[in-house]
Amino acid sequence: MLSTGKDIVSGVYSNYFVSSGKLKILPVAWMQIGDREFEKIKAKVPGIKSREEIRRHMTSEEYESNRLIEVLFASAGCMLISKNVFEDIRYGLIDMEKEYGKQLKTTDDIYFFNEARKKGFKIFCHTKLKCDHLVSGKYLQDGNGNLVRKDIA
Repeated sequence: MLSTGKDIVSGVYSNYFVSSGKLKILPVAWMQIGDREFEKIKAKVPGIKSREEIRRHMTSEEYESNRLIEVLFASAGCMLISKNVFEDIRYGLIDMEKEYGKQLKTTDDIYFFNEARKKGFKIFCHTKLKCDHLVSGKYLQDGNGNLVRKDIA
């Protein structure tokens, strides 16, 4: 991570996410959608105003590329941050109602990445640095073979 010379760089790990109605293991790294993707979504989803409101998971091709990729949100559990960043930014929580007009759940990591971008920092993920994420035992299989959260099963 040091050799990249970037102010914010992470490795990448995966976790369980619901995607297209199914529980999947996906990279904990989100990318900006393209203009064409945005136009398709905007036509189907009322109220979407800008590309910045939508993000996508890193694709399997991006995950397997073993290269440095600029991202919107990185795998914050394995991250190197330069001192320059901490001179301008602190961790906090987003006021989602004020910021987006919606009651959404978020984390201090999302706040940090948003603030970093506002201050002109770019966020990178090096997909050569694949890390483990402690998810073992988090989900159980139900009678149909679907993964369900252990704490609500």
